[in-house]
Amino acid sequence: MRHGAFLELAAGAALDDLDSSEADRLSDHLGACPPCRRSVTALADVAGLMALAAPRRRPPATLKHDVLAALARGVPGQARPR
Repeated sequence: MRHGAFLELAAGAALDDLDSSEADRLSDHLGACPPCRRSVTALADVAGLMALAAPRRRPPATLKHDVLAALARGVPGQARPR
C-alpha cells in the first residue's frame, strides 16, 4: 500500500469512519510511522474543533411533540408496534 493511502486512512480514522480491515491496516502502519501518527492526532484535533465551531441552536419548542407524532403515525407500509 502506498504511503498516501495511509494518509487517507488517517482522515477516515479522525472521523471514526474506517471498517475493521482499514483500521487494522492503519494501526499496523502507525506502529512504524511517526509522521502518520502525528497526522491522525492532528486530523482528530481538527475534527473535534469543527464540531465546536458550529453555532449552538435551540430546537423548536414543538420538536418533541412533532417527533413523537411522527413515530405514532409510523412508516408507511410498515406494521405498527403493539
